[in-house]
Amino acid sequence: MIKISPEAQLSLRQFLDKTNMPPNLRLVIAGENLATYHPSFLPMGLDEPSPEDVQMQYDKIAICMDARTARKAEGLSVDLLNTSAGPRLKFEFPSPVWNDPIADRLQKLIDQSINPALLSHGGYVGLLGVRNGIAEITMGGGCQGCARSKQTLNESIEAIIKREMPEIRRVVDCTDHAQGNNPYYRSEGEASASRSARRRSNRKR
Repeated sequence: MIKISPEAQLSLRQFLDKTNMPPNLRLVIAGENLATYHPSFLPMGLDEPSPEDVQMQYDKIAICMDARTARKAEGLSVDLLNTSAGPRLKFEFPSPVWNDPIADRLQKLIDQSINPALLSHGGYVGLLGVRNGIAEITMGGGCQGCARSKQTLNESIEAIIKREMPEIRRVVDCTDHAQGNNPYYRSEGEASASRSARRRSNRKR
């Protein structure tokens, strides 16, 4: 269900070894909207998993999550990304599928041209939808709460979208930047999570 690269597993294990904690982590995915998931791993310490937890065993680490998180995590892959700010975990969900052809084209543009550039800084963009020529997005990872997020939106994201898709008249950032604490391991706040938006089947705008 969840694919964690060997490099990401090693990074997680090194963190736990450094903090002298048991090799058990809980996956938490905040956010109710499918395009605004914010995943992070939390050390479990000596806490025992509940009987309802879904447990996954990797080489030297165990991942636990509740049933609701397990549904959100379907198709999730976790890798280690080297950024200008240092190594960060990259959380990536399957790209959404849109019925609206304009939204579908914009999603491909985000996946192929915008997010690869943002990921070098640990950030990403999620598409909420397109309505009447207005694209609504969220900014996550290193972009959420960043003092330069508005500049990134205006000079980079919106500029690329308008150049490649003239039918998009405006790009609106719907991110709650006040909540941007960019978790990696929440206990240390070493780095940020990044991912593409979660699959959204048959969503209509």
